[in-house]
Amino acid sequence: MMNPPDVIEPYEPLRTRAYVAIGFLAANIVTHLIAAVSKFMQIDLLYKVIEGMTDVTRAQLLASRTQETVIWLVVLVNFAAAAVVFLIWLYGAYKNLRPLGANPDTTPGWVVGYFFIPILNLFRPFQVFQELWRESDPETVTPAGVRPMHAFVAGSSKSLLVVVWWGLWLLSNIVDWIARRWDSKAQILNDYIIAGWISMTSDLITILAAIACIIMIKKITDRQDERARRLAALAAPPEGLPSTQQA
Repeated sequence: MMNPPDVIEPYEPLRTRAYVAIGFLAANIVTHLIAAVSKFMQIDLLYKVIEGMTDVTRAQLLASRTQETVIWLVVLVNFAAAAVVFLIWLYGAYKNLRPLGANPDTTPGWVVGYFFIPILNLFRPFQVFQELWRESDPETVTPAGVRPMHAFVAGSSKSLLVVVWWGLWLLSNIVDWIARRWDSKAQILNDYIIAGWISMTSDLITILAAIACIIMIKKITDRQDERARRLAALAAPPEGLPSTQQA
């Protein structure tokens, strides 16, 4: 049964969800590091083959490609798991905006859905995270009350961290797409080497994006908890006064 539109659910701390998401993102970093090292080893092997420094059979080359495929599957499974827990955290974080005194632009369900809608997934998640950052700002809650939006200091309404994270995320996907296209059209060993370097670059950019995402999740969770604490303190009656008046 859905809640009436005027009912605001209580604030829900997301510390546990945040730590789970951070843990899976950390695992994602490890798997991409392994993938990058494996690709470097394969590139090195191909260079040696071209230069005639080692005798490598076709079976060995196929085994190397199989290893790459297995590692790619591990990366894919880990990415899927990390994406699920990340979106669970995001759903809760956006849902918390109303209890924190904000008027969200959309719903938690749509916030998750934007990641799966072509075209919109290129810019709407970025806008959502800027909104999350802005509306979770604890510095706008003072003993005198909640400062209005126009009173925000310049640095509190936008986050360079969100810009960096989203830019790295888009760049990693673009570079990965180029690597896969190059690999699919490879005809000689040099083509595979170039595709390997491009793919390894994508792995390294993805690692940087994951690090930025971890920091962002931690900071937004901290900001929401602190804002909730300040709002609760603001709503509490002064010391020495009863919380309710006697009839």
